Amino acid sequence: MIFDFFEKLLPYLQKNNLQIDYLIDRKADISGPYNVAGFEVVSLDTALAGGTDKVLISSYAFKDEIARNIYEQSIMHNSHA
Repeated sequence: MIFDFFEKLLPYLQKNNLQIDYLIDRKADISGPYNVAGFEVVSLDTALAGGTDKVLISSYAFKDEIARNIYEQSIMHNSHA
């Protein structure tokens, strides 16, 4: 499962008092929001519209593509604000 890593990472985030506002996944663009480990998973667009400004990328294999997508979409959101 794609969120196995998140479920393993979650205790470390909580131990260090890192607040999770959104879990973001591209699948939420297609199929809508869903839940993982008690957190709602939303699209990047939804998270940006909600005002998120910090993102932790937990995929090493696709980190560059994800970072570029976050950057491009955040510019579009800022230009529409």
